[in-house]
Amino acid sequence: MSQPERSFSFTLDGYDHQATCGQLTRRLMPWGLRHAGLLFVVILAIGLLGAHLAVRLGYRSRGFEFFVIFGAAYLFLLAALRRRRERLWQAVADAPTRSGAIALTTSEDGITLASATSRSTVFWPGIIDIIPGKDGLLIMIGAMDYIPIPSRAFRDPTDQQDTLSELRAQLVASRGAAP
Repeated sequence: MSQPERSFSFTLDGYDHQATCGQLTRRLMPWGLRHAGLLFVVILAIGLLGAHLAVRLGYRSRGFEFFVIFGAAYLFLLAALRRRRERLWQAVADAPTRSGAIALTTSEDGITLASATSRSTVFWPGIIDIIPGKDGLLIMIGAMDYIPIPSRAFRDPTDQQDTLSELRAQLVASRGAAP
């Protein structure tokens, strides 16, 4: 039995794509890759402790100039990477296909997304999963590629949960019907 067609109208103005991609990254990446900065700080602390012990045991040095310079360079690199990431997410949010009113329609064939600048349909076999996100639902069409339906597109949290169940049922039904 096919699910009824559903339509949603919303804008993505103010939608936090960075937080959504952070959620997806946590799902995909091993702990060590997600927290490389933390691991680096631990390694740096061990190095500083080792240098301190070496000085206490009689190793003569001018001090910890190398570690101070290295630490300052690392902090500069972190700041530059953070700024780069912020600019990247602003560019994602400012894309013409994500601005203005967006109409999303589900049907027996798939999900159609229409805005003033584009119209596209993703057929059910092209959808990997539909998951709850930090702000609404995420229709996953790739490991890090998604179509968001923000919470404000739903009447209430129950409507959002019902929609999630219906879309997942449609997705499962489409996979069962595939040759």
